[in-house]
Amino acid sequence: MYISQLFADIHSQNIQYVHWKSNLFIKDALRGIDDLDLLVNKRDRERIYRVLKNHGFVRVISSKDSWQSSIVNYLGFDRDSGKLHHIHLHFELSVGHDFDKYYKCKFLDEIFATRRWCEEGVYLIDPNIEYVLLLLRYSLKLYLPYLLIQNIFKVVNVVLFNSDLLFSNRFISEFDYLYNKVEKDDLEGFIKRYYSEDCLDYFAKFGDFIKKREFRKILLHVFLGTLRDKYGELGFKKAPNLYKYSERLLANKMKQLFSNIMPNISNSKRFVGRGK
Repeated sequence: MYISQLFADIHSQNIQYVHWKSNLFIKDALRGIDDLDLLVNKRDRERIYRVLKNHGFVRVISSKDSWQSSIVNYLGFDRDSGKLHHIHLHFELSVGHDFDKYYKCKFLDEIFATRRWCEEGVYLIDPNIEYVLLLLRYSLKLYLPYLLIQNIFKVVNVVLFNSDLLFSNRFISEFDYLYNKVEKDDLEGFIKRYYSEDCLDYFAKFGDFIKKREFRKILLHVFLGTLRDKYGELGFKKAPNLYKYSERLLANKMKQLFSNIMPNISNSKRFVGRGK
């Protein structure tokens, strides 16, 4: 009831939104098992804040998202179920790696215009657009310098053994789900409206490699894509800021390290205090 009342209020105020990714798991997200990722029209920013506040949601800071002004995190507690609901509010779609989301999608109007009502009582993104976004997000996350900084061991395993270490079970599940839902004509029409014929070919090959679980070819496909100007509109032409990426990655790792260490230090001090 808690989350359904929230969405009822959002709908009653005509706030334009769409749940834009991981819709395979939308039931889990509505139950508080998974996060909710809502793309909200910028004009409704203040209104969605008020609605969330009225339902007891509080704003929280995420170490991964604190540097992005267009992503805001909220937590709400459902007293009946005892579960926390985590909502990511997006006011634009900037995709890429967690610590360097430099590519801004330009088709927000079409996302809102083609959203679909689902039986769970929320608006979902068109599966054809969600499919393109899934491939685009992973293409940018597989940018080779990122991987060499953070996951060189995994890169070697993919190259030598066609390992799936860089591809989570969740990603594979989402891909299979969307691959079976997309409509070829609608998918191609969408890509052609915003990208070139070369990019249409890029997405087709990327999807084919994933379907066949040819992970080595995926990595090579993305790497070659970063070197070719004809894929520049996918975000490959703009060189990511590897300094900022490394800085943010290091800062996040240090926060995780100290969050694990500090409770132990605090406990040891209390223990020593009792012994005096």
